[in-house]
Amino acid sequence: MIRLLLCCSFLLSNIVYTHAQHTVYKYDNMGNCISRTYENLSVESKKLQKKDSISTFNLTKITIFPVPYVSDAINVNFLPNKATNPLTYAITNMSGQVELKGQILGSTYSITVSDLAPGIYILTVSDLNKRVSYKIIKK
Repeated sequence: MIRLLLCCSFLLSNIVYTHAQHTVYKYDNMGNCISRTYENLSVESKKLQKKDSISTFNLTKITIFPVPYVSDAINVNFLPNKATNPLTYAITNMSGQVELKGQILGSTYSITVSDLAPGIYILTVSDLNKRVSYKIIKK
C-alpha cells in the first residue's frame, strides 16, 4: 500500500488556508492497482499579530512582552500579592524538549533567549495552581 500526501497553501488577506489531499492506493499480490481513495483535509488559522499578552493568573496580573516575536529577551512583569506562589517558567521547542527553565524572581524579570536558535517555541509560566502558555517566535 502506497500513501501520497499532496499539500497546497494559499495566503488570502489575514487568514492562512491549507488544503491537503490524502491519496491511498491498494495493490493486489501481482502488483496491480485495485483501488484508489481520496481524503480531503483542510486547516484554517489566523495570522499572528504583534501584541502584548495580559492574563489573569491566580489574582495576579502578568504581562509578557514582546510576544510573539522575540530577539534577545522576554520580559515578565507581574503584580504579586500575599497569596502568590513562586512562578516558574519553561521554554520548550516544537519537539517538546525543554530548552530553558527557571524561577521568576521579583515582580520584573527578564529571560535571556539570545542563545536559542531561530524558530518557534512555547513559553509556559506556572505556579502551583495554574499554567499559562505563550507562543514565541525567535528571530
